[in-house]
Amino acid sequence: MLPHEHAKREMKRKGWSHRRAARQIGKSYPWVCDVLNGKGTSQPVIDAILALPNSPTPYSPLGFARPKGAQ
Repeated sequence: MLPHEHAKREMKRKGWSHRRAARQIGKSYPWVCDVLNGKGTSQPVIDAILALPNSPTPYSPLGFARPKGAQ
């Protein structure tokens, strides 16, 4: 698996969307998308994405999940 594919998989596993991850690591959304899709290369971006913690509000294709216990 290529580094950008691994970072993309880990980001999704931890519950981050591309846009929220970009904001969290201080990079532009288009640049993060390019790196994660293999159109650009940046080891610092990949490293920052891999270092993200689990998201407190996990992302899913249907939208953001409610925090546990919230109504």
